[in-house]
Amino acid sequence: MYPKFIIGGAIVVILSVAPARGVADLVDIVNSIRSQGCAELPAVDQPLRARAQLEEAARRIAHGDGLETATSESGYRARKSTSIRIRTANGDNGMAQILAQRFCSIVMDKSLREMGVFRRGDETWMVLATPLSPPTEEDAATAGQRVLELINEARLHARRCGRKKFDATTRLRHAAALEHAA
Repeated sequence: MYPKFIIGGAIVVILSVAPARGVADLVDIVNSIRSQGCAELPAVDQPLRARAQLEEAARRIAHGDGLETATSESGYRARKSTSIRIRTANGDNGMAQILAQRFCSIVMDKSLREMGVFRRGDETWMVLATPLSPPTEEDAATAGQRVLELINEARLHARRCGRKKFDATTRLRHAAALEHAA
């Protein structure tokens, strides 16, 4: 229960509004390992950022969800994600040692950009991820052009699909109206 005091006839309840114990510290520990390197992997110059959605995903994993379900249900759209579970009674120093020795390749993965942590007792769950970035209009146009080129290359050659034979045929042209409709 929270401590209560009576001041001038009013009851004052003191609530703790500090962040969850050690969550920020653990992000700092991981970033310290990244900045120094571990095993034979060189340092990574990009620190991980803490994300509340990944903290929620880590909490969900601690309660039995799989990684994909946890990230999806927390509202995080990941291009890549991974999770780590560690049990240690040796505090942050023990955590740093385990991360550097057993999970070095994950911690040093340059493609990972964000992190969430959930701690319960001497167990810690971490989710490290790369957010999904929708393609820009320029990326989409380039991809669309490449798809059209590949289709046209295939149409230039006769081929079989099962028992049915298809002759070579003409090239397709880009149609802005069809692209807009799609």
